[in-house]
This record gives sequence, C-alpha cells and structure tokens, in this order.
Amino acid sequence: MSLDTRRRHHSFSILVFLVYCLSFSLGAFAQRVSFGVVAGTSLFDDFRSGTVFRPSMTTCPEQICTSATVFHSEDASRRLTFGPKVEVRLSNRFSLEAEALHRAIRRKAEIQYLPPLDFGNGVIIGSQPFSGTDYTWEFPVLANYKLRVFNTNSFAELGPTFRPAENNEQHGVTAGVGAEIRAKSLNIAPRVRYTHWIEKDRGPDPIQALVRPRPNQMALVVGISRPSRSSEWASAFGQEVSVGAVVGMGVTDDFRSKIDFIQGVPGSRSFSESKSPIVGLMVESELLKNLLLEVDGLYRPLHLTDENLISIPELGVRPGRISSVTVLTWEFPLLVKYKLPIAGAKPFVEVGPSFRATGNLNGTNPSHHGFTSGIGVQPRSGKIKISPAVRYTRWATDRALNTRTNRNQVELVVGFSF
Repeated sequence: MSLDTRRRHHSFSILVFLVYCLSFSLGAFAQRVSFGVVAGTSLFDDFRSGTVFRPSMTTCPEQICTSATVFHSEDASRRLTFGPKVEVRLSNRFSLEAEALHRAIRRKAEIQYLPPLDFGNGVIIGSQPFSGTDYTWEFPVLANYKLRVFNTNSFAELGPTFRPAENNEQHGVTAGVGAEIRAKSLNIAPRVRYTHWIEKDRGPDPIQALVRPRPNQMALVVGISRPSRSSEWASAFGQEVSVGAVVGMGVTDDFRSKIDFIQGVPGSRSFSESKSPIVGLMVESELLKNLLLEVDGLYRPLHLTDENLISIPELGVRPGRISSVTVLTWEFPLLVKYKLPIAGAKPFVEVGPSFRATGNLNGTNPSHHGFTSGIGVQPRSGKIKISPAVRYTRWATDRALNTRTNRNQVELVVGFSF
C-alpha cells in the first residue's frame, strides 16, 4: 500500500471512528448534547527564539563554501484561539467535550551569509528570510469531571489533543482545571490548561530546537454555552438542534487541467477526472420560523493525476507514465438556510461562508476560504429528515503558483438528520 493510500485510509478511518462514537454516545447513552464556543489565549511563546552560528562548510557549491551562516529564529504565533465545541453529558458529574480550536502557530527566521554569497553577474545574496505557519488547528478531546469542591462548580479535564499538518502531525495530552459560572442564561467555564506535546528525538542539532514548537504549553480558555430549557436531547445556546450526517460527491473537477512545456514542447499534463466523495457531520438549528443555521464538517479528498508526454531516456522517463496523488481537505460550510413556505415538500435555499483545512499537499496549496450557495428540498418524512441539495462554492485563489484547485466547485450532497 502506498503512502498516499495509507494517508487516505487513515483519515477515513478516523472519520468513521468519530461518526461511530457520536452515534454510540447518542444512541446507547441517550444523553444530552450541547454546543457552544471556546475562546482563550496562549500564555507562552510556541517557539524558542535564538541564534545559531555555523562555520563555512567543506563540501558544498563553491559560492557557499567560503561563507559561514548565522541562523536566527523567533516566535510569530497568534496568541488568541477560538472555535466551536460539542459536549456529551453522560451523567450529572461526567461529560465528554470535543473542540476545534483555530490559532495560527508560526515562526519567522533568517539566514545571514558571512561574507555574502557572490554568484557573479552582480547577483549577491547577504541574507534569506523565511516565514511560515506550522499549524492552524488543534483538536482537544477531553473527559470532564465535576469536583464540587467547597460548594463550587469546579471541574477537572483530561484527554488527548491533536494538531494535524502535512508530514508534521503532533499529538499531546491535555489536562486542565476550572469552574463553571452561571451568568444569567449562559454557562461560562474559565479554565487553565496544560498540554504536553509528544516529540520524536531529532538529534543534537541546535537548529531543530528552534524550528520545533515547545513541548509544554499553557493556556487560559473560556467555554461559553447556554443550557436548553426544552426536553430535546441536543441544543446549542439553548436552542434545539438537529444532528446528522452528510454524504455526497463533487460534480466538477478537483484541479484545473494544464500542460507544462519544456522548450516549447509539451512535457507533461496534469488533470483531475475523478469526482471526489464527500462525507461528514452536520448540525442544524432553527433561528426563526423557516430560517435555520447549518454547520457542516466535511471530509473531501482531492485527486490529481500527472501524465508524462515526452521521452527522456537518460532519466528513464517514458511517454504515458502516470502518477496520482491525493490532497486531503476538511470543509466547514456555515450556511443560513431558508425554507420556502410551500405545502408538501419544503424547498430551500442556503448561503454562507466556507472554510477549508488541508493536509498531504503534494506541492499544492488550496485556499482556505470561499463562499457557498445552494438549493435543495426536504421531503416530508418521519423522525429522520433527508435533504438532497446542489451546492456551488467559489473558493479564493490558491497560494500555489503551479498546480491550482478548481475555484468553482459544484457538488451534490444529501443530509440525514434527526
């Protein structure tokens, strides 16, 4: 099994596991599910700041051999974090909470050459700056236990935390303590959290200590939710919600087709003929009569195929050789849905922003935000609501200059909720 296939299988297995856990929790325990938001701030820098001096190398291109290097790196992360949360209350004192926290964890660095590199023809390089974002999302999955110490609604939490990234995933363990405060109709839960990230041994190279995040992280976070006043098992800020699944497929190609030329001769072409499958979870809440808010978390792999068009015997390259890669994406549409007041089946229109997280990029860099609109219908049904729809998303321009995704995305989806 190839690395690319293993990545797709692993990501799909995680999704199936999460869906199974949600279904088991709701069906077997029949407990209340509530949704809310989390906001907070990191207390310490994510990266160490420092400078590493290296003398000139002995085996390297001639221009570089005569220069020593000074590597400087410092933290450039955003301190504030925010995102949605879902809590499954299993008993009066025990619950499970999962969060999706957005925070840009990044650094900036610079390499100085002493003396500057001279490539001739007036090309002189004295330094090279670098910057990049290592992580943008964290996913804590925490067991929460109410302590009730000194007549307070204090609690402790413990569980794993994940940071997804291409070939750079991080796994850690999070522990925290806090208290739940009732403020009018809201539950506010401030807490202090400590996370230890599990690191591989990367050797004694001092530069590695600067480019890897610190293993220990402290944060102050606040969870905000609103208890439901109804007898329904699921709520978000006191409003009844429907929870379900979404399946579907893309109608348009995942990537733009293009041909690369070598000295005026077509050398290769890239294309995307397969239509990507779509699977995920959905949450829907009625804001007003016939006006709803739907939030989806959709797993969608994007497929790209490269075909060689020329022959290079020295490199063993032959015409017709095909290679395929898969870019992993998670899409998060936030859609306002209006059901038309028509008797019988309920047609609806939906519109709102979409966000996209990516991994296993393979030289691509899909954009992270867009705008989605759609039309669909919800036939009369029993406890399970089935909502087929056609959606169109206009994505922002990709950052990659070479291989770009199709900005105009059309997909067929079917929602199942209850």
